[in-house]
Amino acid sequence: MKLFTFSMKMFTLQTKYKTNLQTMNKEIKELTFKQRYDQLSKSDKKAIRNNFLLHFEYEYSTFYQKLREMSFKKVELEYLENQLPATNQNIKLKKD
Repeated sequence: MKLFTFSMKMFTLQTKYKTNLQTMNKEIKELTFKQRYDQLSKSDKKAIRNNFLLHFEYEYSTFYQKLREMSFKKVELEYLENQLPATNQNIKLKKD
């Protein structure tokens, strides 16, 4: 009986843990580029911004205007997605 009770507790914990992980993953996947960009370190933000400006030949202020309004074109957003650090590579970006 003790083994059965222990097994049921383990199953409950595993199910609860799996559900929490799925919920967290869903929430992470729904972050916009701006939300994820804001979570980066200053050096990562600077590198992404500078690479974007060089690649698309925009002015400095244009990047922040596009970021504030989330008015990136699809190709720009895809480029930015590829510029995010490797830990975030598997998360698909959502446009507002």
